[in-house]
Amino acid sequence: MTLNDIIRTASDAYDCDSSVERCFNKEDQRGYSNPDVGDTLAVFIAIEIGETYDDEATDEEQVDEAVRVMQQSSDQLQNVVNALQELR
Repeated sequence: MTLNDIIRTASDAYDCDSSVERCFNKEDQRGYSNPDVGDTLAVFIAIEIGETYDDEATDEEQVDEAVRVMQQSSDQLQNVVNALQELR
């Protein structure tokens, strides 16, 4: 499984505008801030998945790692939501 496959899947799931995929340079295999997108969460997803990808890992290990980093990010965002809700 290629990194491009994982990025495409994440992009398709994120929205129909393919924001994540538009923040990923397929040639350099790196996420980047794309001023045409203007969505920093899409940039974050592309960079985070790209930085943790291991081309020597099995398909299952690659997917597991992408899931792990996205779940960790989701947990951290939920912690922020919870803290902000406590301000009410």
